[in-house]
Amino acid sequence: RLCDVHGAKVALQMCQLATGISYVLLGVSSDIPQLFLSRLPTVLMQSMHCAQAFVADMSPEHSRSAALGRLSLSYGIGMAFGPILGGFLAGAVGYRGTALAAGALMLIPLALNFQLLPTKK
Repeated sequence: RLCDVHGAKVALQMCQLATGISYVLLGVSSDIPQLFLSRLPTVLMQSMHCAQAFVADMSPEHSRSAALGRLSLSYGIGMAFGPILGGFLAGAVGYRGTALAAGALMLIPLALNFQLLPTKK
């Protein structure tokens, strides 16, 4: 619904912003209620669906399936190697530092998407 109302680019940016906020709140949580509150922004974390909508909207019909396949591959790679990287990072800087780093790193795709992604076909 978010993609239909605001467009896939705006919806994707909202998802990335919600992800960053959630990770930062997780990193600064000091008790259980704050930990649960850090999960509230995840209501907007539908980035896979928004990314699929964006790719489907921006890809030519003849190469749409290949573009969606590459998107799925990138998510698969992230799911395979993300926990490994997160584990190493947690060992180096702790869980709080890992959450804060993830929140800060979400600014990179947010800024890149704002600058580089086209708005309409």
